[in-house]
Amino acid sequence: MVLLVQGPYAAGTSLAGVFDPDLLGTTLSTRLGHALVARLVIVLALGVVFGIAVRPSDGVGRVGRMVLSAVAAVGVVGLMLTWTLADHAQTGVQTWLAVPAAGLHLLAMALWLGGLVLLVACVLVPGGGSVVSLEPVLPRFSRLAEICFAVIAVTGGYLAWRQVGSWAALGATVFGWLLLGKLAVVLVVVGLASGARRFVRRRGGGSLDARPSVAVRRLRRSVVGEVVLGVVVVSITAVLVNTVPARTSYAPPVHVTVPVPAGDGDGDGAGVGLRGGSVEVTIEPARSGSNVADIYLTGQDGSLVAVPEIFGELQSPDRTVTALPVKISAAEPGHYVAYSMSVPFPGSWVLRLDIRVSDFDETPVRVPFTAR
Repeated sequence: MVLLVQGPYAAGTSLAGVFDPDLLGTTLSTRLGHALVARLVIVLALGVVFGIAVRPSDGVGRVGRMVLSAVAAVGVVGLMLTWTLADHAQTGVQTWLAVPAAGLHLLAMALWLGGLVLLVACVLVPGGGSVVSLEPVLPRFSRLAEICFAVIAVTGGYLAWRQVGSWAALGATVFGWLLLGKLAVVLVVVGLASGARRFVRRRGGGSLDARPSVAVRRLRRSVVGEVVLGVVVVSITAVLVNTVPARTSYAPPVHVTVPVPAGDGDGDGAGVGLRGGSVEVTIEPARSGSNVADIYLTGQDGSLVAVPEIFGELQSPDRTVTALPVKISAAEPGHYVAYSMSVPFPGSWVLRLDIRVSDFDETPVRVPFTAR
């Protein structure tokens, strides 16, 4: 289904084009298309292997089962790579480490969540017998889940750092908010898993039917909660994969302080206060598109200095782009704001400020900055 709808999705057309051969051919020519085709082939191969493996034991010998297990292991690794080779792990820094880390992250997640689904199917079956049948399974799955959580934590932390890049980007981007939401859900899952693990350890070698029914019901609720929250984590992850990484989308504000040019600010009135002072400019988000520029005129003693008026224009250093006017308004004495300074494209720019310090004098100030 993903292979069919990818073409209309990328082209921005309706779902009526899912069987359009041109759109399908375009999808098949991309890295995502190659990964989807490989995924289909591997799934079919694993289905055949599973069908052979569940046949009566006399149909397949011990060597045959070892071969099937090896083929299944290779297939699982290949299936895992069809995701990691087509997501954010293939872009950005340290791709040589990000791809295997993403693969391990996905594999640990699949083992944990897949085991939980099987556990739920057993735990929720009415009757004590089905619960007793979990006796050899619970300790093993508990140890496996502990290993999976460790792998998820290590690889997830590395992948998060790689895609976020800074603490500020966590709260300033959609990717960061989604990541924080995923982390919150994972912490709740870890709490539920810890409770279930304590239950298994306290049980020791005893039988589950010897435990109080209240404790067993608590275990059931814990396992079901883990599954539900696990699905939430997977859903958030699916959205994250299709969201621009914070390292790419986040643009920290630009802070520039420029001294008032020597010899300027010597006129009458407000200009006297600027002598030996500086102009502080904060541009946010310092990207192509609409930006807000806060301008502070600071005197030599650090106090804000009010002036009659400021004129601004945006210039490219090489003058290849015609200067663009910037409307600047007074927010408070000494603080001026350009609420909609439009930056045409990323690169180096200069915000030229003509500060009218008196009725007859102006002080020109050039503020260089880089827009992402």
